[in-house]
Amino acid sequence: MWLCLGIRLPPMKLRRGDRSILDSWTRAGTVIARVAKRASIVLMAAEGKSNREIGEVVNLHCNQVSMWRKSYDEYGLAASTTWSETGTRASTTTTTC
Repeated sequence: MWLCLGIRLPPMKLRRGDRSILDSWTRAGTVIARVAKRASIVLMAAEGKSNREIGEVVNLHCNQVSMWRKSYDEYGLAASTTWSETGTRASTTTTTC
């Protein structure tokens, strides 16, 4: 098990126009719950919250939060909707907090 130290990372930079889309995903009743959770992770990361703080709010381990932050950095909004239900891809490696 990885130790989450609660290290504060710089706020994540969102792509132009993504904040309003992510906000709408967190409020929409028609969005799949896992997509809404991923949107919440990205929005809290943009506010500068630590992976541990985010994990406590969304009930995920800090390593999973780190994975979603990295995915958004690499793929943008597409990362939230194209991953499997478990949040893994064959090419994804475990990250630390």
